[in-house]
This record gives sequence, C-alpha cells and structure tokens, in this order.
Amino acid sequence: MASSNPITEEICPGGKGRITQLLSARFPNSHYAQTVAFDLVISSELPASEFVPCFVHGRADVLAERRQAVFIDVQRRALYAAIWHAGLHREVTLSSQAGLIDGPCRLSIVFAVSTILGAYSLFVDGSLAAEFVEQPGDVAGGLLVSTDFYEIVREPGLEIANLRCFGEYSTPALLDGASHEAGRELIAHGGDESHFSCIDLEKQVNLSWYGGKENLTFCCFTHNKRGLDVGFLPILGAEIKDSRLPLAKIAEERRRVKDIINKGEEESVCHGCPRLQKAVWPVNQENRFITITVNSWTACNLRCEYCFTIDTGTPFIAKPSYDLLTMFRDLSEQGKFEAGASVGWGGGDVTVLQGFEEASAFLTEAGVAQLVNTNAITFSPAIAGGLARGLMDVQVSVDAGTRELYEAIKGRDHLDAVWRNLTRYHKIAQDAPRQGKTRLPYPIVAKYIIYHNNCEDSEILEFVRRCRQHGMRFLTISAKQGELLPNGRNGHLSLRPDDPADSEERILRGVALMRREAMSSQIGTTLWTFSPAQERLIERYEYDIAVRD
Repeated sequence: MASSNPITEEICPGGKGRITQLLSARFPNSHYAQTVAFDLVISSELPASEFVPCFVHGRADVLAERRQAVFIDVQRRALYAAIWHAGLHREVTLSSQAGLIDGPCRLSIVFAVSTILGAYSLFVDGSLAAEFVEQPGDVAGGLLVSTDFYEIVREPGLEIANLRCFGEYSTPALLDGASHEAGRELIAHGGDESHFSCIDLEKQVNLSWYGGKENLTFCCFTHNKRGLDVGFLPILGAEIKDSRLPLAKIAEERRRVKDIINKGEEESVCHGCPRLQKAVWPVNQENRFITITVNSWTACNLRCEYCFTIDTGTPFIAKPSYDLLTMFRDLSEQGKFEAGASVGWGGGDVTVLQGFEEASAFLTEAGVAQLVNTNAITFSPAIAGGLARGLMDVQVSVDAGTRELYEAIKGRDHLDAVWRNLTRYHKIAQDAPRQGKTRLPYPIVAKYIIYHNNCEDSEILEFVRRCRQHGMRFLTISAKQGELLPNGRNGHLSLRPDDPADSEERILRGVALMRREAMSSQIGTTLWTFSPAQERLIERYEYDIAVRD
C-alpha cells in the first residue's frame, strides 16, 4: 500500500529547491503525475491580502511550463489550489470549503496531479477537500515538464513544514506512515478508498480468437486516443489450460493494472477510456465475474464488407482449443458467477461456433443470463431455449432494408431467412416471463450498422417497415467505427478523398430519419458508438425532419 520513493527536501535559503530535477533523475516515468505534501502551520492572524501563496512550483513567466500552487483564500478562509498545464491550455483550480482556516492551526495538505488520469485532487487533514476529474475525451495526457524551482510562504506567522514530493498521483492514506519501498502496490486490498477503475477490469473477462490466436482480455472495447483506436486490455501471462480459466493469474493482473492506472505516472491503454471512473470499487475478493464475453471473430457464415477481418485476412476458426462447456461448468461449480451475471456471445456468428449449443444450454439451466449477437441466418435451439426461460437477449445486425443491398453488404442473400428467424424468436420471447437478469430493454433487438453504403432514405424506410411488420419494439443504431471515428479498424471503409464532401452528413441524416420513423411506429432506439458531437447533429437533423413534416 505504501507509496514509493519520496523526495524530501530541506528548505533552501531563499525558498528555492530542485524538485523536478530530482524527480526526473530518480523516476524516469514520473513525467505525468506528481504529489506535493506539506504541513501548513498558522500561528497568528492571516495577512491583510486577498491571497497568500503557501507553495508555488514553477516560474510564472514561462507559460509553456507547468505551474502548480497552493494559496490561502483570506476572505473565504479557505485553501485554493491551481495548476497550469500547457496540454490543457488553461488553468485548473480547486477550492476547499469556506471557513476551513479558523485561527491558529496546523493543516496537513496533499495536492495530487496526474494529466494521464485527468485528475486533480486537494486533500486537507486526510480528507478530500476538492477535486476535478477531466472528461475522458479531454484528458491531455501531456508531460508534467516544469522548471526545477519552487517557492514557499514568506509571511510572519505562517510556516511550511515536512515538505515532500512524490513521483506519482497519491492520497494521504497512501502517504501516511508509508515505508516508501519501491514496487509496492498502490491499490489497497481493503478497497475502501476511491480510485480509478471500470466494471470490465473489476469483474469481466473476454475470450476471443482471431488471426490464428486465442486471447484473454479484461474488456472488448476500444476508444480513440490521439487519433488511434486502442483497447482490448490484455491479461498478460494468462493462458487457459484444461479448459479452465487461470483465476489466480487474472486476479494478479487485475491488481497490477489498477496500480499502473492509479499511479498515473505511466501511460496505459486504459487512460482516456470513457469507461474509466473514479469511485469506491469494492475489492473482488472472491474473483467472481459479472460478465464473461466470448467473441469468435472468425467463426462466421457471412462476409460483411465492414468487418475488420476483411482487412486482416483472418483465417476461419470455428473451434477454440478449449471446451466451452467444461469451462462454464467449472466456473459454476466454483461459484464464480456474481449474482445477476451474464455471458455475452459475439464476434462472428455463434451458430457456427463449435460448442455454443451445449455451453449455452448449460448456462440457461444454471440460471445465467445471456446476450447473443447473431446474424439469425440459422435458427438456434439453444437461443430458443434461453428465450423460453426469459434468460436470453438476442441482437441481430440486419444493416439493410432490401434483399439486394443485404446481399451486397453481407455477401449472401439471406434477408428473408433472417426475418423469418427473428419472427420465431420474437414469438417465443413474447410468451416467456422475463427473469430480470438480461441486459437489453427487450429480448429481441434489431441492429443497423450505418455507413455510407446503406444510409439512403429508401433503405432506411424499408428497414423500419420490416421492423414494424415483424413486431420489433427496439432498435440499436450503430456507427461504423472505421468510418465516422478516425483511424478505426476498417481502413478499407474510411471516407476517401474522392467521397462526396457530405458523406458524414448523409449518414447522420440517415440516423435521424431512422429514429424519427421508429418513434412514429412506437419502436424505441438507442445510439451506439457515435460521438457526442455527432449525437447533437442527429438531434438537429431530427428537428429538421419534424419541421419539414
């Protein structure tokens, strides 16, 4: 639990020291985070001025550098902390509650900063006094490069004592009584402090295979970081043997990754991800799972032109080296499914994945909910059984209104079979009680991955008509990541220089039309993987349609 290797400086004559220089020398990766800790001793009345500087690190005349400061707000009798960072191009300020300073006192101050986490925290006497956490898309992630000079308070009756500097983002509990030995874990096993994590890292595992490789990751999400898609956090060193998950290795790697994330001194795949949140995350002592996903990217009976396997030329693999039924039975017998846990199936298509029918039927009998992404070309008895028990959600990506476009996108003419099977699944689900464990608002959901080849009004109107005809009550509208978001996986679909300049607008107007038509048919919708700016444009285009109509 201890923080590692503090820099403790004697206060030099004139109030100047060399914090950053020493940090750079001793912590090669400590360019993203830093914590300053000191005691503020007030033995007389505060000076008659607006602000009294206690600690200032950096030179105010060099705006390109980082500046960090803690002041006394005399009028409010509060503490005020501020940081300028060139990557943010603005100042972040924190202020404690008014009336904190009441006469002579001694306050323990900790000011922790990490630009990777986008976190700025001010602690007073061990408690969080003020905090600012950047929205994930705004995290600068830039280096904390600064001058090596600091200045301390030079006012009668005010004194700085026990000044320390740490090369990581930390908290008072970690600094208190710390042995400062290198390599110690930052995240306590007790889990009673707020820290950065996500539900995927805490209680999920993702099994996938593509490119001839089997993979174990904590998540199956990507996010855009400085123009590149990153994600699918790997569980390093984890390997499935004898069809059993390496539970001890998963727990060990979870602790290691959380430690890296929360120190904030070294950039990881997770930094900047919108799923990362600061909260009190209870420690998963029993190593149970709330979600297990199985993504068989290459076991498929279609060749959708937007699929990333088209880019990579990934070989077809219909069976992993381990047995899915054995793995899930072992987890169930060990009690590793959290209450309300679910298993998600996706990637290619589950109906051609060897072992799916048996494993899915076992999970239904065990009372574990499932979410199945399928193309619905083939009717699945296991899916039907799960729907009949109210323990199954099914999402089908149709992506076209007409048979001609469906065949052009998917490589085969199966649209009529898809809607026949959707109707059969819908009828089964209608007659079944919901168990309250599934994830989607309705058990059967039609999905439309929209991009420049399928956003014409005629296709969208025909798709919604079919949804209405076959009793659909909910739609998922998804952006094609490689097209509307920069540098996505599907480079062959990215908008090219010779594409019409209004391609993005056409796509977003198509989304607006689909939402409007669905609403008029009392069909609910949700948007998936669109940026906030794109969602605002979609709302504007919906308004245009409403005015026109």
